[in-house]
Amino acid sequence: METQIERWGDSLVVRIPEALVQSTGFAESAAVDVECVRRGQLVIRAAEPNLPTLEELINGITDQNLHGEVDAGDSVGAEAW
Repeated sequence: METQIERWGDSLVVRIPEALVQSTGFAESAAVDVECVRRGQLVIRAAEPNLPTLEELINGITDQNLHGEVDAGDSVGAEAW
């Protein structure tokens, strides 16, 4: 599908036609990775989510954000606890 490159401020942008938006599942403001695979050819992919590791989450625990035990109510089945 042909489209055009246009100027937007100091950048160039490619408008993605609605038919391609629907088939890719992209949405406005979605994070994407853009790669030049060879001269004259770009590949646009949905960006992988940048999720923190378990170690990063644990290192983020402080006295200020540490919460107490949560009461989940009485046992209702064959729970081991």
